[in-house]
Amino acid sequence: VQVGSADRVVVIGLGRSGVAAALLCKSMGAAVIATDSAPLDKLSPAARALADRGIQLVAGGHQGVELERASLS
Repeated sequence: VQVGSADRVVVIGLGRSGVAAALLCKSMGAAVIATDSAPLDKLSPAARALADRGIQLVAGGHQGVELERASLS
């Protein structure tokens, strides 16, 4: 899968593979939203650090995440 700066990606689930997918898509220039059903304090340090990398982080559910607007989810 190729993504670029015109793409909006939603990553659902922030285990190791979700964190890696979010970072990869961000490194390719996509706007990334990363979401997990777990509350913020239950996420791994790597998942919480996504916000420091310019990735929008939504924890505690997927409310407000507009999946229909995503180029890739």
